[in-house]
Amino acid sequence: MIPLLAVASLVQASATVPLLNTAEAWWPVAAEGVQVELTSTPPCPLLVRYNFHHVAGWAGAATALDLAAPPGFAVLLRVSGKGTPNTLEVKLKDGENVFWHVRPAFLPRQPAQELWIPHQLITFAWGPQAAERPARISGVEVVLSAQSGGEGELCLQALELQTFSTPVKLALTNLQASSSAAPHPPSLARDGNPATFWQGKEGELATLSWELVPQRPLAGLVLHWGPTPPRHLRVRVQHQGEWGWLADQAPPPGPLAAIPFGEVGTIQACAVELQPPPGGAVAVAEVELAEAIPSGELTWAWERWARATPRGTFPRALSSQQVYWTVTALPEGELKLLVSEDGAVELDPRGITLEPMVQVGERLFTWADVEISQHLEQNSLPLPEVRWRGPDWQLRWAARVARWAGWEVVLLRGCLGNPTGSPIRGKLWVLLRPFRVPPPWASLNLPAPVAPVVRLEANSTLQVNGQWQVVGYPPTSWRCVPFTSGEVGVWLRAGLSPPSQRVEDPHGGASAAAAWPFDLPPGEKRCWQLVVAPPAVAKPAEEVLVHWSQLWAQAQREWERALPTFELALPGWPGSPVELVRANLAFILAHRHGAALQPGSRQYARQWIRDAHGIGLVLLRFGLFHPVRQFLHHFARFQFADGRIPCCVDRRGADPVPEHDSHGQFLALLGAYTAYAGEIATASALWPQVERTVDALFRLRGQRLGAPFQAGDAQHFFGLLPPSISHEGYSAFPVHSYWDNLWALAGLREAAWLAHRLGHFPQAEVWTQQGESWARDLLTSMERVRRHHQLPFVPASADLGDEDPTSLAVAWNLNLTAVTGASLPWRETFQRALEHRRRRHREAPWVEYTPYEARVAGALVRLGWREEAWELLRVIAQDRRPPGWQGWPEVITRDPRLPKFVGDMPHGWIAAEFLNALLDTLAYPEGDSLRVAAGIPERFLAPGQRLAVGPLATPWGWCSLHAEGTPTRYVFSLAGTTPPAGIWLDWPWGGEVRVNGHVVQRTAAGIHLTQLPAQVVIGRLKGR
Repeated sequence: MIPLLAVASLVQASATVPLLNTAEAWWPVAAEGVQVELTSTPPCPLLVRYNFHHVAGWAGAATALDLAAPPGFAVLLRVSGKGTPNTLEVKLKDGENVFWHVRPAFLPRQPAQELWIPHQLITFAWGPQAAERPARISGVEVVLSAQSGGEGELCLQALELQTFSTPVKLALTNLQASSSAAPHPPSLARDGNPATFWQGKEGELATLSWELVPQRPLAGLVLHWGPTPPRHLRVRVQHQGEWGWLADQAPPPGPLAAIPFGEVGTIQACAVELQPPPGGAVAVAEVELAEAIPSGELTWAWERWARATPRGTFPRALSSQQVYWTVTALPEGELKLLVSEDGAVELDPRGITLEPMVQVGERLFTWADVEISQHLEQNSLPLPEVRWRGPDWQLRWAARVARWAGWEVVLLRGCLGNPTGSPIRGKLWVLLRPFRVPPPWASLNLPAPVAPVVRLEANSTLQVNGQWQVVGYPPTSWRCVPFTSGEVGVWLRAGLSPPSQRVEDPHGGASAAAAWPFDLPPGEKRCWQLVVAPPAVAKPAEEVLVHWSQLWAQAQREWERALPTFELALPGWPGSPVELVRANLAFILAHRHGAALQPGSRQYARQWIRDAHGIGLVLLRFGLFHPVRQFLHHFARFQFADGRIPCCVDRRGADPVPEHDSHGQFLALLGAYTAYAGEIATASALWPQVERTVDALFRLRGQRLGAPFQAGDAQHFFGLLPPSISHEGYSAFPVHSYWDNLWALAGLREAAWLAHRLGHFPQAEVWTQQGESWARDLLTSMERVRRHHQLPFVPASADLGDEDPTSLAVAWNLNLTAVTGASLPWRETFQRALEHRRRRHREAPWVEYTPYEARVAGALVRLGWREEAWELLRVIAQDRRPPGWQGWPEVITRDPRLPKFVGDMPHGWIAAEFLNALLDTLAYPEGDSLRVAAGIPERFLAPGQRLAVGPLATPWGWCSLHAEGTPTRYVFSLAGTTPPAGIWLDWPWGGEVRVNGHVVQRTAAGIHLTQLPAQVVIGRLKGR
């Protein structure tokens, strides 16, 4: 070991601003319902005591500053405490802009932890003007955001803002080697060129050492080997002047070694000892330092492995490629599996995946070496299968959740077929890895992108973390590898079997694999079965194998019973519309968590009432009343004491974020349920919540009814709800959103109708009058803002005068005739939206769009734009990802492999928006009547074409529609329950109209039917 020079040339802070000198300069900050108290108790200059009280909020402390942000700066935080894991957020304010550093699953503990946060790790969070960095620092906050919630203490022992005259960049200095073989000096190990390398002398133990400027925490060290990797390596680091060993091991197979530093803290220097191979000399092509990241996981290492090994060794996402997935679960189940488009099956929200590889002869095939397609059982049940097509073989890989002896277990099946005329021999490999299916950039509401696998015990059954059991049939042996020895995919790629049967991995990066040999004659196939028993299953997983085939079929039967039976025939629709609709209804049910209606099972495993309204409405329209009733009773329990309805609820409790669409959405869903289900008991039981919600709406609106809002530009806001971030476009900065007010009007209308149904007639009258007054103020604001900004369209918010027809479409879809009937430029608004969309897809190099734009199709139908509505729905239907799995992400990108946040999959809210719009083209309620065929283009009933839908639920019972075109006429057959005001058949084409054999007159509103069943025959005009 060569001596190291003293670390003398560290970057020094040009100024240090201590922030804890005066505790009185700090004040508590907390979400509504969260308790926080600040004290100063030695050794804590600032002690934050908090209690989340089951609220999904935040708690912490804030102070004010007035400091120009220098070119380089860092925050030094020394913190201790006690409590459960929550998200630590360090925020810097620049006026209304907020920049932050976020550390999920932060656990306050003793002794204190020291965090050094350079400006590169402080990113823009929200605010009116997005920027890469603050221009000034006007304030600092240190808060805990609820992850597990609970109560505890956060002791801020030190908090400094360090400023530097230049940007803070990590530098490696004093790079030295114990020996070098010419012409390979140590500088070549840090020149950024993988083709050059430092090489020690032949047969000599070689040492490479360096210092860090400035001193800082690191995630780890990556050593990229030159032509000859070492036989053994040892790594030690210097921390606070003391040296300690971090690694003493044989290097893993492959082109690099990754050594995690864990929680060593600030690193001053590092040294690596390398033992050369027999008769050779060690060579290092590149020394790479991995920056410490907030979550502290090992993604940095696997991303380096993925870049250095053949494509397919690691999951697609680790090569910065977008990956898509679907969900499988039982209809009333708790266990939600994700299956990636490539075949990885995620067992748990934290991660842990099982995925296949196929070895034929000596060649290893991964997802990157085969043609892949995705399928659902019956093309509509959430029972996914991934198919690989190799050069001379085919693999079908499927996953299901089944119920056994009161528990939920995972079933996997791999079937390999030989369609050729020659025998093939090889192995089916199944790999267990600590990865998540969603990519690393899809981290919303999720823990780290990897799951800790700290202990593996392998024989015929693989025990994972002492909890999960994995067993296969026929029996085979599992082999394991700890993180420091590499990764199981790298071992298989090198043609090696993993070395161990038992692994204890403090880094949480262990992996394993099992192989099933096959020798397939021509035309034959072979199947293997696996069972994964989750931690809750107390009995051995081997017992499940006895019932495997029975459980596999039973899972399918449960879904067949859970989904409604209906007919849906749409002329010219690509594929089966019934399968598309059934699949997305199934995904909505699969995402349910108990009574909770959730749009996703991972990132969006939360209950947004706005999502639940759309989801609930589509369930009601297909007669699935029970899930909606359960949800209403469940969600109502989280109403705040002041009557407001939370925008969102999850395992942490209700979210107090100011979003004001939620109140109207709760009332609207309760009204829709009452009408569709035809029962009043639920509304009666929830009547106290209805009254408090309406009162809360009136109080919120009252904040904008006073004198300050009756003059000047403030008149734009008169009579509206206060600013909120409920619409996603306003998440960075609250505004007076018309979206909120449209939902409030819809909710008030339903509340007044419920009051009348329950016999509360005075309240019904007052609420109706209040709704009319509110609608007048809303229209006045819209027109005033439109004139102020000279807009040719209806604005979406009073503050911005912005263009957002997707949000305004709810005015039409909710049948708010007081708004849509006004003399506003509605047609121009949606015409501009259509032109923009066509231009985006035809001319501009568009990047992304949100498929909940399907909502606009409902408005187009009500405007009479049939072809335009179907054009929009067809484009969105074609953008399913992947098409064989029938679902959508929240965001569609033009480049399907662009590594960009796409929300959860398959997205339940997107599915609901699409299905509701699709149903609107066929039939939708309008007041006390039902409007039918308003979105059906004439070409759908060209001679020989047939259309059918039903039975569908309506607010008055059931209805079905069958229609066909002949050379001489259009024939419509309707059956079901007649609404109080009848049915309007909206078909403007043709001549004479006969209803049940009698000639009737057509009006501008359509053909009025006063009773069902009815057969309507319309003569086709010549040339049609």
